Amino acid sequence: MFGSSHDEFNQVNYTKAADIHNKIDLNSTLYLAYRDIPDLLEKHLFSQNKKESYRLLDFGCGTGLSTEIISKIVTTAGYKIDIVGIDISDENLKLAHLRLPQAKFLKVDPNQPLQNLGNFDIIICNFVLVENKYKEMVKILKIIQPLLMYSGVLIVTNCTSKVYQRSNRWYSLNNDFCENEPIETEIKQGLKFKKDQPVKLQFFTKNSSFTFFDFFHSEKDYRNAYEKSGLELSELHKPLGLKNDCMPWKSETKYSPYKIHVLTKKREPEEKFIKKATF
Repeated sequence: MFGSSHDEFNQVNYTKAADIHNKIDLNSTLYLAYRDIPDLLEKHLFSQNKKESYRLLDFGCGTGLSTEIISKIVTTAGYKIDIVGIDISDENLKLAHLRLPQAKFLKVDPNQPLQNLGNFDIIICNFVLVENKYKEMVKILKIIQPLLMYSGVLIVTNCTSKVYQRSNRWYSLNNDFCENEPIETEIKQGLKFKKDQPVKLQFFTKNSSFTFFDFFHSEKDYRNAYEKSGLELSELHKPLGLKNDCMPWKSETKYSPYKIHVLTKKREPEEKFIKKATF
């Protein structure tokens, strides 16, 4: 992934246990983060901007699972694709190369602007912003924004507040950690979690168990960050578990664990020219 976390715990995990992280699969709650992406891309990109080939950037690609999923969605829809994935972890990138050898994977410096990558029709940024405090989140979005074509879409996926609430139980997520207790002063104000509050989730499947150390951001926080970064929100999508998913859902049928933001690049207002009357 991309960016900092609580005392760099996430990056330490990725370094020490990248092979474990690599075993995470979609036979899990994570399925909901990707199930509806084909429809969202059709609605916001393919039907609006017909092309033979699209350029994809996976910003914070990890071990390449998200890169592989989105690239398959695009090719299944009948389009060619040029794929670039970027991350700050050497261990993640090695595994991403093995997973998707036809893609270009690059290590980047999170404190430096990205250069020579060109522009992209599709940029995905999955579970990256949630690993960073608000100010860092804005910095990341300002790095991404120039890379997005005006006709392209940015898809950002993060966790909802519901996923951290310890009263909820999920198919493949454990949220029973003291970090996920609402702060007392916030409860008095009718809020659940505080801005930039450290939160924690354990993801598990039959083959893998991995712990994520994140920060909480409200919907208002995300929207403010998008506005500051020159991005416009086209759709907020919160996928729920359905019977025909054939998954042993728990709280997923009532609450969405994830929020998917579909964004476009904000266009600069056109200059208005006043034509003087001539006689």
